[in-house]
Amino acid sequence: MRANVYIDGGCAPQNPGHAGFAVVVRMRGAKMKVLSRYIGVATNNVAEYTALIAGVRYAKEQGATSITVYSDSQLIVNQVNQKWKIKSDDLRPLNFQAREALIRSYPMAWELLWIPREKNVLADHYCTLALNVGRNKNPWRRRRLPSKILDKSSSAYGQRIGMSA
Repeated sequence: MRANVYIDGGCAPQNPGHAGFAVVVRMRGAKMKVLSRYIGVATNNVAEYTALIAGVRYAKEQGATSITVYSDSQLIVNQVNQKWKIKSDDLRPLNFQAREALIRSYPMAWELLWIPREKNVLADHYCTLALNVGRNKNPWRRRRLPSKILDKSSSAYGQRIGMSA
């Protein structure tokens, strides 16, 4: 079964700063699943890679046999697709983890595509919720989207992903 996975990672109030990510998984005939998590202090690119790695693992856990990942980060998309060089030493291990997770979980059945931010509204929303929770703000104050579908029971939720302590 094919999974469409939308990912987003970000940080606030500056870069690096408080960071979080969100993963939205859509599969035919199944309810939409959301994984959203605060990850501490990191850069926005580390948060984006963390979202990608968690998204690949989470979709596999949901039973996906092939995957299309959508991200609004041109850097992540082009580095993982080996179109751009990786200049940051901090991103090399995350790139390796992301490619390894994609290739092991979905050999010959994965793609990572760039989409504009306007097409990534749900992942952006849940990423913002994760950031607000981590920054001790009230994330429910101006809620526009349903928030009770966060899947904290997933093993991908609590997994540490290639970040130094």
